[in-house]
Amino acid sequence: MAAVLAAVALVAGTTAVAAHAVLRASEPAANAVLDHAPETISLWFTERIQAGFSELHLLDVNGQAIPIGEAQIDARDPTRLFAAPGVLADGQYTVAWRIASAEDGHATAGSFSFHIGTARALPAEASGQSDPETNPIHALIRAINLLSLAVAFGSVGFAVCVWPGTGQPLPRVMTWLIWAGWAAIGVSTALILALQAVLFTGQALSTLDSASLLTILSETRFGALWLSRVALWLLTGILLWVAGHRPLALWGACGVLWIVLLTQSIYSHAGAAPDAVAAIAADWLHLTSASLWTGGLTAFALAIGAQIRAGQRHLLSPTGAAFSNLARVCMAALLVTGAYAAWLQVGSFDALLSTAYGWTLLVKLGLMIPLLLVAGRNLVMTARGIRQASPHPSTSVRRWLGAEIALALGIFAAVGWMTSSQPARIDSAVRNALLVAPPADPFFAMQTQNDLMAHLSIVPGYTGTNTFTLELFDSDGTPVIDASRVRMRFTPQVGTPGASELRPVPDGTRYMAEGANLSLDGDWQIRVTVARPGEFDTIYDFDVTVGAPPQPAPAPISIDQSAASLLAASLITGVALLAIGGAVFAGTKRRQPGPAWIGTLCCGVGIALLVAGTGHVPAVVRQSTEPPVQVSNAWMLPARSGQTAAVYLTLAQSGTQIISLTGAASERASAVEIHRSMTDAQGLAGMRPVTAVAIPPSGDVQFASGSLHLMVIGLADDIRAGDSLPLTLSFGDGSTLRIDVPVLNAPPF
Repeated sequence: MAAVLAAVALVAGTTAVAAHAVLRASEPAANAVLDHAPETISLWFTERIQAGFSELHLLDVNGQAIPIGEAQIDARDPTRLFAAPGVLADGQYTVAWRIASAEDGHATAGSFSFHIGTARALPAEASGQSDPETNPIHALIRAINLLSLAVAFGSVGFAVCVWPGTGQPLPRVMTWLIWAGWAAIGVSTALILALQAVLFTGQALSTLDSASLLTILSETRFGALWLSRVALWLLTGILLWVAGHRPLALWGACGVLWIVLLTQSIYSHAGAAPDAVAAIAADWLHLTSASLWTGGLTAFALAIGAQIRAGQRHLLSPTGAAFSNLARVCMAALLVTGAYAAWLQVGSFDALLSTAYGWTLLVKLGLMIPLLLVAGRNLVMTARGIRQASPHPSTSVRRWLGAEIALALGIFAAVGWMTSSQPARIDSAVRNALLVAPPADPFFAMQTQNDLMAHLSIVPGYTGTNTFTLELFDSDGTPVIDASRVRMRFTPQVGTPGASELRPVPDGTRYMAEGANLSLDGDWQIRVTVARPGEFDTIYDFDVTVGAPPQPAPAPISIDQSAASLLAASLITGVALLAIGGAVFAGTKRRQPGPAWIGTLCCGVGIALLVAGTGHVPAVVRQSTEPPVQVSNAWMLPARSGQTAAVYLTLAQSGTQIISLTGAASERASAVEIHRSMTDAQGLAGMRPVTAVAIPPSGDVQFASGSLHLMVIGLADDIRAGDSLPLTLSFGDGSTLRIDVPVLNAPPF
């Protein structure tokens, strides 16, 4: 009962987080161009960050640190780190940050730039973030930690769940194994503290001072759990010593070690789930099953040897049968909870196949398949040989158990690397946010010659490959589609190469071509020649200036999981665990303590997952009936066919997570892009494409004249006052929202 109460107290302090705190969004945004200095620099991360070990620095264009206010964590939003920069002159600035997660202790760092004043002609600086703590030493420490827990808990679990069926005192070799596992936990606990100190401070262990170590132990969540683990470890040692005289004390030691496993699950990737308590419970069951199975294998191998040496071959059969029953239930629980954990941490085949975490998971699965085959062979063939009283069973049993243990060690190594790595879901989201395509800066111009109007657009509008679209209209605005030949000749105004040509071909009411004819930065002349039957050729000269594409601003990171997928995962996993628990109790005539224990845990965790799943039902209903983002004050001015127009509106949301507007489209226009008004170095007004716009939790974003707006490019027909323009807005979580934008004669203010 005391162990259960301690478990409830530990789990009750958990919250929903996203394993590894990575930068979700910032204000100013990366590569933003501002009219004046921001009052605060704010960074939002995907989980709570640790006070005292998170920092923010501001650097000038030369990389020199600028004194700013102390970085603070928002008391109302512990995922927000902010600082007041004070008065800043016009120019380029870089924000450099390093933070430690308050949930799993992982450290991340990164930087991004923004500009104050007139925009620069140079491309924007690259932005990014890293996961510096993923390295072999860290993975080795975590693997040693998991292995020590498995040996200690598995050997004690074997002693109380399997060995009592023999009716014999515990062999000395198994007692030594138990004490070795206990000592290994002490060593790994010290190593974990050293690792976490390095991650929190960013310093080498040799330079770490006692004050920092005391701060870690007294002021961090990790410190509280670590001290709890040390206390539980010492209590386990006392109970093991008492068990030398009172064997029932082994049950107490087993229960305390079980709570030690819980401290491991709390401070792990299990906290990444929105349903933190249920996810931690599932991870606890996973770790319990893995430890009883893999840790119990070593105890089983030693037990067989002890029985052979003691001339107790008649005990091999009950020992093997009892461990086989326990192993079967553990394997079933491992498969179900492992699938659930993979869904939480990976989430997609792309993340599985393109991230270090996903690759390591594939290695783990590659080892797991032969391990299951060997384990199945051991459960069937070895048990059969023991029951048939084979004269030399120990050699075969030990050989196959050795293979099983070797594969299990490989899995522990893989898991050590996985727990040191950024989860695939997070890694994939960061990569997709940073590796976005350069924002388009399309060129558009109109000319009229001989009553024939030509609209020329160039997308994306940078040096390199572009798509050239020519539209022709007569004096009444009717598209002209009878051109027998259209030629575009590209001539650089300065330098080489020489002139080149393209021949656009008809595409509906347009003439289109694609090519890399704008091959150099600078000024170009594009001469368009249109030949029509029975008409003189019409010639247009368009002057175009192109440059290299700028570094795109990273999109706000979206790792939120839909309520529907959370509901499905919780229900499927919960039902599967209840089925395992039910099968244990229905198929076990004699209530063996090991299988009954795991079966009870399966039922408990299954119920927890079902309860957590039902909590998502209201959100599923709400998401099916209400859009995630509310739109108000939408309007635009009239525009003619082929022209470009601006849409203004306000986007608001009442959720608790950032939602990103990532794009828009309309069937009445060739393209819709997000733009921000700006002023260039010569003081001329212009626009800059924006990759995405973050809508803060319970907040709004205004698209207004002189600021953010949606640029509607290439209208298919006239948009008149009283009409409306259909728009489909796209968001980072994959959702879309269709709206109708009213067309007004004048701004509504």
